[in-house]
Formats: sequence, C-alpha cells, structure tokens
Amino acid sequence: MHSPFTEPFTCFAHRGASGYEPENTLRSFRSALELGAKWLELDVRVVEGVAVVFHDRTLSRRTGKSGVVERQSLSLIRSLDAGKGEHIPLLSEVIELARGRASLQVELKGAGTVPAVVKLLSDAISHGSSPLSFLVSSFEYVEVEQFKAALPEVPVGLLLHGYPRDPVRLAQAISAVSVHLNLDAVTPKRVAELHHAGLKVFAYTVNDPDDLAAVKAAGVDGVFTDFPDRIR
Repeated sequence: MHSPFTEPFTCFAHRGASGYEPENTLRSFRSALELGAKWLELDVRVVEGVAVVFHDRTLSRRTGKSGVVERQSLSLIRSLDAGKGEHIPLLSEVIELARGRASLQVELKGAGTVPAVVKLLSDAISHGSSPLSFLVSSFEYVEVEQFKAALPEVPVGLLLHGYPRDPVRLAQAISAVSVHLNLDAVTPKRVAELHHAGLKVFAYTVNDPDDLAAVKAAGVDGVFTDFPDRIR
C-alpha cells in the first residue's frame, strides 16, 4: 500500500483546532483547515445506526446533559449544544467539509461503529475520494480488524495506551501503517524499533513546545495536537 502521509512531518488536528474551538465540531474542523491542517482527527460513535462525531461515552462534559451517547435518540443528539451553539456533527458532514482539503483520521469509539463508518468511507471513495485520504484507528483492536477486513484499501493505525511487549506484532496483526503513542511512551529506542518494522510513529497529544521538541528529537513522524498552527 502507498503511504497516506505525504508531508515530512504530519500534523493531525486533534478533534479539529480544539485548543481554540469546541472539540469535534464543524467550527473546530473549519478552524483547523483555516490554520493549514492537512489531517483532521475525530472520534466516531453510532447513534441509531448513524455515525456521529463525539469523543466521550457520556454527554455531560461536552453538553451539560446526562446520559450515555449511544442510548439517546439521534434527534436529541442533534439538538444539543456542543459549545458556542455548535451541533454534534455527523461523520458524513465532516467528510464533506474535508473533501479535497484535508485527510481524516477516524477513531472508532464504542461497539458497532464499523458498519456505519465502512459505508460512509466506501461511499466517499466511490465518489472520488482516495482511500489514502483516510486513516482509521481505535483502542479496540477487534474493531480495527473488522474494519480492515471490510475495507482493506483504507489504511489503519495501531493506537496504544502505554507500550506493550510486542507492538510490532500487534501492528502487523491488523496490517497497520502507523503506531500512535502517548507522548510519555515515546523514546528514541522505541521509535527506531517501530521504524525498523516499516511503521510510522505519531505522538499524542502534543501541545507544549518542549514536548514537541522532545518527540521530534526522538524521531517521530508527526503529532496529534489541539493547536495545529503551533506545529506549522
């Protein structure tokens, strides 16, 4: 597979320009595009079979309402204020916003996300989007395996908490092109090990200039950040 990463150092706008705007909203993604981001990172959950862009399991932190996201009606989800009057967007809306302007890093959250995401990305590809304009990841490796089996032309990344005993084996098991490490897990030795296996290494979430300098010195290929203008 050709690499989806075309820049020497890849900047993923984490939930959009979420250091400035309400995370995972169209306003945040538009801001990231205006700041020059070439990759938008977002989180997907499924409500009534529809892929919505939302990180948390529950609504409270982002909307002030109680309840588990997946247990709500889609009409309720769409009526809520996610900050500055912004609605919780559909994945389809973000795909349309980014088309021809930026690539999307889609993190699968919760069970049942795969069919909805596969359908939307398949539709986008059939309408001219490159499969390499998407990257899919999840802490739930089974979800990534299911996604890769259903849509093998779209690249996937291995998203890790900490540093497991054999990350190369885990990455190869899901045919990952990249490994995403918490910045605290980044060391030059680990980055070199992953590079030796042909994997890109991206650090999350890097907002502080000193942290950026440290992970760059360790050799990472890019970062996830709430402030995409700082990386540029």
